[in-house]
Amino acid sequence: MTVEIKLLGPVAALVDGSPISLGGPIRQAVLAVLAMRAPEVVQPDELISLVWGDAAPSSAAGNMQTYVSSLRRALEPNRSQDQPPGLLMRAGGGYQLRLPPGTVDIQEFSRLADEGFQAAADGRLDDAAASLHAALSKWRGEPLSGVHGPFAQAQRNSCIEHRLNVLESWARVLLELGRPAEVVAALREPAATNPMRERLAAYFIQALHQCCLDDEARAHYELVERELGERFGVTPAAELSSLLADITDDQNAAPASDRAPTHLPPDVRSFTGRQAELARMQGFARAPAGSPRLIVLHGAGGSGKTALAVRFGMEVADRFPDGRFYVDLRGFAPGGELPSTGAAAGALLRAVGAQADRIPAHDGARVAYLRTLLAGKRALIMLDNARDAEQVRPLLPGTDGCLTIVTSRRRLRELAVSEGALRLPVDVLAESEAVALLGGIIGHRRIAAEPAVAVELVRHCGSMPLPLRIVAERAALRSRRELAELVAELTEAQRRLDVLSAGEDSTSLRVVFSWSYAALAPENARMFRLLGGFPGPDISVPMAAAMAGCADRDAERAIRALQEAHLLEERTAGYYRLHDLLRAYARERFELDEPEEAKKTALRRLVGWYLYGAQAADILLAPQPRAPGPPMEPLSEAVTPPEFTHQRMAAEWCEAELPNLLAVIELAASAGFRRHAWLIPNFLIGFFIRRCHFPEWIHTMTIAIEQCRALGDPNAEVRCRYNRLIAYNQVSQFDRTLAEAFELLASDEINTEPGVRPYLRNAIGNALLGTDRPAEAAEQLEKALTGEQGEGAARLPGLLACLGEAYTALGRLTEARERHEQALEMRNEQNDLAGQSSSLRGIGQLELRAGDSRSAVNHFIEARRLARTVGVHREEALSLRALGETYLRLPGRHAEAIDALSAALDIFDHLGDATAEDVRAKLRGLSTTKPDTKPA
Repeated sequence: MTVEIKLLGPVAALVDGSPISLGGPIRQAVLAVLAMRAPEVVQPDELISLVWGDAAPSSAAGNMQTYVSSLRRALEPNRSQDQPPGLLMRAGGGYQLRLPPGTVDIQEFSRLADEGFQAAADGRLDDAAASLHAALSKWRGEPLSGVHGPFAQAQRNSCIEHRLNVLESWARVLLELGRPAEVVAALREPAATNPMRERLAAYFIQALHQCCLDDEARAHYELVERELGERFGVTPAAELSSLLADITDDQNAAPASDRAPTHLPPDVRSFTGRQAELARMQGFARAPAGSPRLIVLHGAGGSGKTALAVRFGMEVADRFPDGRFYVDLRGFAPGGELPSTGAAAGALLRAVGAQADRIPAHDGARVAYLRTLLAGKRALIMLDNARDAEQVRPLLPGTDGCLTIVTSRRRLRELAVSEGALRLPVDVLAESEAVALLGGIIGHRRIAAEPAVAVELVRHCGSMPLPLRIVAERAALRSRRELAELVAELTEAQRRLDVLSAGEDSTSLRVVFSWSYAALAPENARMFRLLGGFPGPDISVPMAAAMAGCADRDAERAIRALQEAHLLEERTAGYYRLHDLLRAYARERFELDEPEEAKKTALRRLVGWYLYGAQAADILLAPQPRAPGPPMEPLSEAVTPPEFTHQRMAAEWCEAELPNLLAVIELAASAGFRRHAWLIPNFLIGFFIRRCHFPEWIHTMTIAIEQCRALGDPNAEVRCRYNRLIAYNQVSQFDRTLAEAFELLASDEINTEPGVRPYLRNAIGNALLGTDRPAEAAEQLEKALTGEQGEGAARLPGLLACLGEAYTALGRLTEARERHEQALEMRNEQNDLAGQSSSLRGIGQLELRAGDSRSAVNHFIEARRLARTVGVHREEALSLRALGETYLRLPGRHAEAIDALSAALDIFDHLGDATAEDVRAKLRGLSTTKPDTKPA
């Protein structure tokens, strides 16, 4: 029989791996005192004093006997009444708990910590890191949680202080080993909650600086400085102040390229082997200009391709001073569609530093812009998890200074032929390397004590890094047990497991995944399988909390536990990912282990969280106040929806969550949450307009239309179809707008939502103007004003402004001015800056047609300023185009005309707008007519 006593968190006890009932807080306190003092004998009076303090009841002595008896029965459930107790017994007039070493987690924590301190003192830094990490992994939350009394409070404070000391020592060791990213992840929360702990702050700031997170480092220093000043009236110690000075000196001394962003995933700790592959990659990277600049690492899932690529990126960082950038192509993600070329290029553009609202809408334009930004740069590009060569080719920089690394489970021979790529197979580790990896995590002394067993453990894992790391983390947590026990458990797991007959998921992987999953605490196992049901690539704590129906702090605790077990990895600040193979396994567990009703409830909470988040963003980002929409399904009380205090915060959340939002919309549609599937896209329109995500707008609105039809809601369908028409016009797909709008006007569906008629006429008018048909545009817009919904149409500033543009093109200038001024007045009342920009541009066109070019210039300049202010870039480009064409009419403004038209072309190209070709032709014509000022 094995017994485990857990005090580093809620008090718990396990007998043969199963939790037992301990009763209420007093009984738990009795067990805690006896366990922490074991094997000492504790006298009854002392035990009463430690448990109750001065508040002991008169019946305390009798109660204590009852508590001890019930604990004895719980700890030895199979002991018969005629057998003497073997664990909790009377001795020397008191009580004694006799437990084997390693039974009580607090004692095991102290032992591991002492081992780590000694290893660090001896210079054995890898062993020190492993022992200290194993000690910290014992923690499950606040020590003795829920237990009261003087003993519990004193021990709680002592344990928390001890943990912080261990955490600081571990951070120091990791920094010496060159692993600052792990320090940042481990210290972010404790450093924030203990700002006056200066040694902790020093290690955190040092790690942030080494990870090029200098702004965060400076912000944390300021927090420490403020707390010390307000509470004690002192300034930070010299060590902290010198760190801040070092950061400032480095920033002042280093050129911008030296501080270029690094977006690679964190380097794995205890990276082992692969020296031959690294040497070949190093040699390839040193090749002269004009040589191929592409490396392909191919191998099975879990073989360590990404870790090898990241380690190489760390080793050659100095050769790529303009940055190291990363994008996950998700080529083998289970059940998900591949990200489009445009989505991948967009991710790289954001990493390279392009402003989100300047990223083009179309795939081709994004690729061209990416190559423009990388031209002349020395950067490393990592394309992880590629499915095929066609996914890779458009993303290659095409410049000698950049090196691209591609990882794939396929060989991608085509890239060797067409691009001259260096292709390197990444096989399983050599046995000696695999044993060394295991030792780097659990400590080489344990390997030396059981070398043959270590080899057997490696073979159980197929010598593959991913399962090896999972097993090693488990072994580190059970440092008192022999490795042979782990081998026995894995052998048993392999017998129990039904191995899949298809796919790349090897037997060793599935055995390790199953074994590791079974070892998780119930709440962490539930979180793991729930994440398998999440359709998006990026996992956040608030999303996970919503899906699980728990508090953020509980979700974070579970995610940290999964991360510690190597079942989850942090990719960017605040976002985590499952390895593709683990995602597939988690999805399987979600389908098999989670009850049907629980699955549906979790998914309902998930789509509800995103629905309310999108609505909160829409309130801030919508271009103008929206009419009240249909009532939404109430959100579960267990779910806290996202909240935003300003537009930038809302837009950044939408941008960061966009891949998840797209996946959740598709999930909502397929899982029967149809109202969510059409409401979320409509709440994202303001974001789509600001950030020019027009393809995503069209795609999600198409899904919304299908869901409205399935719901039998013609009103909602008509509104969604109109919203898609706006997107068509934004990307100059005017023929599609006209075909669908006229079809809608002639259909019976329009009778269910007659108020949409003026909006449809407005969309038609804009499309007709876009195809240079102003007379037809005016006819359609006039019908809107004189039809049954004419009163409503007269209150639509967009329709009035569109009619003003049509009248201007037709030379009906008095009527045009009246309509434009009506529209501008309404937009001023609504504080619609984007609309005001459009109206001012329209009035500028009117002034130009009337012959007042200078007045037109002033209107176009103000229109461009307003559009730029609110980030509506197509409107800005239209104003610049009008401004450039007007400058051509004015003497001496030829250069300014070229500047304005070039700026307009840049934006149209970024947007993938067909108008770019007209502007490009205009500029070509100017280049041939411009006077030659050079001497002959």
